[in-house]
Amino acid sequence: MFCDDSVENDEKPVIIHICKVKIDINQLISDRLNNYFRKLSLIHEKIANQRHDFQHKVSNRLISENQAIAVETLNIKGMKKNHKLAQVVSDSAWYSFVLKLTYKLNG
Repeated sequence: MFCDDSVENDEKPVIIHICKVKIDINQLISDRLNNYFRKLSLIHEKIANQRHDFQHKVSNRLISENQAIAVETLNIKGMKKNHKLAQVVSDSAWYSFVLKLTYKLNG
């Protein structure tokens, strides 16, 4: 059954009800998906905030305890090809950490 005018008058109230129920179900599914995506984005934001906080703490500690800091250039693309290291390397955000170090050393 479709929600259009091609049906007889006897069936229209039933079809209208079915269409309203389908719309309500789609709205419910849409609301649930929106809630799911909102919760998922909050979780990702929390993880990103934890990573930035950890990087700030480690960079502060490194700068306060050491007189000279050397940073090695790593082959990140090559490290991501290794299936055992890929997730860890991607989550560590090396570039962001180096930026924080250089900012705190210069500032």
